[in-house]
Amino acid sequence: MKYYRLLDPKNINTIVRAQGRSQQQYIKGKGWIESGILLDYQWPDSDTYDRYEEITELEALKHVGGIS
Repeated sequence: MKYYRLLDPKNINTIVRAQGRSQQQYIKGKGWIESGILLDYQWPDSDTYDRYEEITELEALKHVGGIS
């Protein structure tokens, strides 16, 4: 599984995890929700193209509050 942190102003610090074609976005109070949001960040014609960074699972858990 790979983890990403979004960097554009609208979705800054949103955490997404992906494995194969499955993508999930973490939403506070709801947990991991199926999402295709990362596709916008990987599509060359998108305003948000390449505005994300890959992070470790530990970093992702810290962002979503699963670890202190």
